Amino acid sequence: MWIDKEKNAAFNFIPAPDFQPDSINEVMFPIGKVRTATPENTVLTLRADAHYNYYDEIDIPQNVTLKAIIPYNLPIGAELLVPLTADGGDRTISFGEGFTGGISQGQITISDGETKVLFFKWNGTQFLKIN
Repeated sequence: MWIDKEKNAAFNFIPAPDFQPDSINEVMFPIGKVRTATPENTVLTLRADAHYNYYDEIDIPQNVTLKAIIPYNLPIGAELLVPLTADGGDRTISFGEGFTGGISQGQITISDGETKVLFFKWNGTQFLKIN
């Protein structure tokens, strides 16, 4: 938050529509830490708990389904950037929980040794694939 003490003004945070004065209100940090992830069996679980969510390059040793862990207060427009590298053969990436519907339906294929950077935006109910 930025505060202008001379003009007694504060800028940056807009309270939620259900803001209650004299109560504790959580504020989500805009930038999360750079995360790492490893597929477990055939599921790659991704956490999105900030407005901007980034992952280190993730090796994909088998076909996987993406699953998102999303907090109740993730703001609309939150971003998720995930670089995936096919390791040991061509890999098919499917979209599961948190990604279903919209333009995210279907699958993508990553050729052996290739890296694709997937970019998603949160629309309030699901992550939509942008690229």
